[in-house]
Amino acid sequence: MNRLKNDFADWTSGNEKIDDFIKKMQLKLNEYGDMIFEWIPYNKFIDVKEIENSVFATAIWKDGPLYYSKIRRNYKRESDEKILLKYLYNSQNINHAFLNEA
Repeated sequence: MNRLKNDFADWTSGNEKIDDFIKKMQLKLNEYGDMIFEWIPYNKFIDVKEIENSVFATAIWKDGPLYYSKIRRNYKRESDEKILLKYLYNSQNINHAFLNEA
């Protein structure tokens, strides 16, 4: 799981609070099945469809989520995963309460 820590300098959301939250979540990983938080640039999504009257949209994540394979002892991705997006309006003013919403 050190790979995630080593990659900290290779990505940014452009927002220090979001970056710190993602790094904190990555450092909390202690089980192979834990969800791996990461920053995903918008251009990695296709077929984005807004859900009417909400701050959510569905999309296909081209690369897909990152998993650790205990058998292969490395990270792998499940491509073309359907996901739910939440829009970050006024993200320059984001707070910890927003980041901790389920």
